Amino acid sequence: MKPTVLVALVFGLLLAGQVLVAQTAVTGKVIQITSGDTFTLLNVRQRPYTEQDVVEPWGFGEELDLNPPPDETPTIIHLAGIDAPEKDQPYGDTSRQKLGATLLGRVVRVTYFEKDRFNHIVGTVYIGDRWINEDVLAEGCAWHDKRYSDDDELDTAEQQARARRLGLWAEAQPVEPWKWRQTHQIATPEYTEQEGQAIPGADGK
Repeated sequence: MKPTVLVALVFGLLLAGQVLVAQTAVTGKVIQITSGDTFTLLNVRQRPYTEQDVVEPWGFGEELDLNPPPDETPTIIHLAGIDAPEKDQPYGDTSRQKLGATLLGRVVRVTYFEKDRFNHIVGTVYIGDRWINEDVLAEGCAWHDKRYSDDDELDTAEQQARARRLGLWAEAQPVEPWKWRQTHQIATPEYTEQEGQAIPGADGK
């Protein structure tokens, strides 16, 4: 990035009152599935990324505690960059069940930059080297939410699922969840721990 562009970026962020922070990793067990893109995590271990973990060093940010204590409160996790069908929307329950079959009862790693105002994490989820956000799109269980993500790999995963008519793409005219919420007067969800529901019989294996 050119120096002038970097200076402009930092200046713009300062004007907006924003602070860039280091990426954080959380490891925990998935205990509840709310929808095809949301679940509840019981934290096992939380720490900021070390220098070795950062793929592209930022060069600025806040100084963070290198060994924060575990968070004993279950946390709602939203898969970043995707939007799955609502529970009452066509393919909504199937999408939720598929995510449960993949995640429920499993230990996962979530990387994120910050929590939202509801203390929920919008993050990238992994089981080992398996990128769950991408997998959900590759199986045709959600949309790549281009309103908030311009990730090329996520876009490719969705396009390939569309071409193969996998999952929700087998429908003649699937409706994007954000449009469904508007036409059915459903507000953007404000998830709580009580709303998460485990899927009976899904053992996560």
